[in-house]
Amino acid sequence: MIPSDLAARLRLLSESLVNPVAPVRGIPDELPELPIGQRFTARIESAQPDGTFRAIVAGRSLSLALPQPAQAGDNLELVVTGRTPRLVAAQPAGAAAATPPALVVGQRFLARIEASLPDGSYRAQVAGSALTLALPDAAQPGESLELVVTALAPRLVSAQRADIAAAGRAVLSPTGQLLGALLANTGQPPQAPTLAAAAPLLPQAPAETATLTQALKQTLAESGLFYEAHLAQWLAGRHSLEALRREPQARLARATPTESGAAAAPPATDTVSGAEAAMARGVGAPGGLAAELQTLVQQQLDAAATQQIVWRGELWPGQALQWEIAAEERPGGQPGEEAAPEWRTTLRLALPHLGAVAAELRLSGEKVGLAMTADPARIGELRQGLGELAAAFAAAGLPPLAARVEAHEPA
Repeated sequence: MIPSDLAARLRLLSESLVNPVAPVRGIPDELPELPIGQRFTARIESAQPDGTFRAIVAGRSLSLALPQPAQAGDNLELVVTGRTPRLVAAQPAGAAAATPPALVVGQRFLARIEASLPDGSYRAQVAGSALTLALPDAAQPGESLELVVTALAPRLVSAQRADIAAAGRAVLSPTGQLLGALLANTGQPPQAPTLAAAAPLLPQAPAETATLTQALKQTLAESGLFYEAHLAQWLAGRHSLEALRREPQARLARATPTESGAAAAPPATDTVSGAEAAMARGVGAPGGLAAELQTLVQQQLDAAATQQIVWRGELWPGQALQWEIAAEERPGGQPGEEAAPEWRTTLRLALPHLGAVAAELRLSGEKVGLAMTADPARIGELRQGLGELAAAFAAAGLPPLAARVEAHEPA
């Protein structure tokens, strides 16, 4: 029997005799199975115009992206750092430990578990680099796992075992599984979340309204309902780390106990990802989260579903306020016109001189409307101040104010 390699060579020789100028062969649609982190040997055939290289790997030709020049005929020991359907990115095996792999959601990769961490995540080696992994199932140090990326955070990779991901069912990320569990446990239609202030915002009535405005803005912004949006803004340099660390998620991360029982004091750059690790280790059971964080996540879900927020508390000692904020959609004016967003905020409070007052402010496009209700005996005083209020709006560069004051509806 003719050896297989000799037969292949004879076939190639006969083809070259028949076709002196052979057509250029395209790269196969399916590249050799090279998961992230795998070592392999490649023989460089030629450099391509786009900066990549044609190489032979496991007897097959593929397109290879390298971080440094290579020469035809070089035999290189490489590690896979990324891949697309028709391109493999790799770097020399000796340099792989210096650069973390660039993982994307849905990508397969190999990981060797090094240690379990106090927050429930794992320290692992991936393509020669140390990464922090969040896994839905327990793993043991020394295990080598083939995983699929399900979610990415700045300092945390969430992953699922590849054999489970390939079993023919959808695989949610740890955060997705947690949110699903929270939604399933409510059993009730979503309600507008209510934020309750434990202490007055200010020690006394302020002399300037700007002081009260800033206090209301800060208590809502740092409630934790917008933590993920603020985290993204912080990464883009548009939100301060000091403000981010005042939100409940960051405070809870700093208070996470270590194995010795002492409170952890992570560096500033690690604090903001603590809540993400907490989300990952609470997969499948809301009880895996701290009670404060579980309640907060439920409020975030309710706020997203209802587009409403309610705040209750004291502005200063003895002065209670109920503040409601809602986003609505105003139907478009012309057929086919998209609905325009409309904001509505309502204040309900009892003032020492004016008594019970409710004020609803609506912002829609370039229009601002104010509707107030009060005790019949106080309507005149409020109406007298509408002109001054409209002038203040104009001085601040706001759209013209349309305002009215009416009596409370009978109880």
